[in-house]
Amino acid sequence: MATQTQPLTLNLTRIVKAPAARVFKAWTDPKQMHNWFGCDQMASLEVKQDFRVGGDYRVDMHLHDGSINTVYGTFLEIVPDKKVAYTWSNESQQYPANDTLVTVEFVGQGDQTVINLTHARFEDQNSCDGHSHGWSFALDKFSSLFQ
Repeated sequence: MATQTQPLTLNLTRIVKAPAARVFKAWTDPKQMHNWFGCDQMASLEVKQDFRVGGDYRVDMHLHDGSINTVYGTFLEIVPDKKVAYTWSNESQQYPANDTLVTVEFVGQGDQTVINLTHARFEDQNSCDGHSHGWSFALDKFSSLFQ
């Protein structure tokens, strides 16, 4: 009898004190990503992206220890001020991600926005947990930009 494993998913939510258009721009603009993207071990960031459906992106996170963590993928869906979805891969040995799926929804509620982030298709719990830690750190930093 074969054992079937289901890919793992993480879901995170934050409420930001800004309208959806401003939040969406801060999430997707490479210049603004420097203010929030990455983990607590990051020293600097390089972002290259072709922000359109079918366009690719690459983010190089330069860590304090001199190493570089790279994530890359393709934009699958862009709904201005509402949603962005993209594949996410890396070459990490500790927290591998191969063609996982990130979906970020921006739900405007007057002068604030609810951010719902789903990162799906992890093959193991350790990778899912590692990405959950990284995304939590980034979302907290992102949210603080609007206080």
